[in-house]
Amino acid sequence: MAKLIIYMAHDRDNGKCYFGSTFQPLEKRIKQHIYYSKKKARGHFYSALSKRPDRFFWLKISEHEADCKDRSIEDKIIKTYWGQDWLYNQNPQAVGFATGEYNPNQTQAWKDLMKKRLSGKNNPMHGRGLKGSRNGMFGTAPWENRNGKGNRAVWKEAKELFELWNNNNRPGARKLEKLTNGKFTLSNLIGIHKKFRSGWNPSTDEKYLSWCNPLPSPFCLK
Repeated sequence: MAKLIIYMAHDRDNGKCYFGSTFQPLEKRIKQHIYYSKKKARGHFYSALSKRPDRFFWLKISEHEADCKDRSIEDKIIKTYWGQDWLYNQNPQAVGFATGEYNPNQTQAWKDLMKKRLSGKNNPMHGRGLKGSRNGMFGTAPWENRNGKGNRAVWKEAKELFELWNNNNRPGARKLEKLTNGKFTLSNLIGIHKKFRSGWNPSTDEKYLSWCNPLPSPFCLK
């Protein structure tokens, strides 16, 4: 058993957050992230960090004794906020998280415990300034987010992607990626895929259409 730190990196410029965990001192882990960003590590988080490391606010959410295989709290946080526009994490679960019989989330008792711990005021993000008008992305539609050319390209072709998704029995994001024949990456498709699953249809969203119409994309409604 060793002390596991759950932390959050908050990008002040756009309100986005990255969650992680480490058995090292947080200061050392921060230096590693900055080092990786300078080495051109992949992902929007590292891209933003390399451009403006001084604009990130690092917060230790919790510190507790844990087995080296246990990433349950980090995993729960990521799954809770997965698909949100302000989440930098590009993996739907904690990397290196224990699986199978070693995964505590396999028991209902653990699920109930984590739900209680992360609900309302017990949520480590409660009152952290990421809700409502205090959120840097407040009032911004996902297709208006300028962070990443790949993401904007996906939203420009939302109608075509919706038809592709809907006409193929509404597959998961990974299969949708394959259906695009490599045109879009999984990380670019995750946000719009979650929108589709929520019942969103680009053809009937007036706010989206007003944004889309001026664009010369053949997949936007006229």
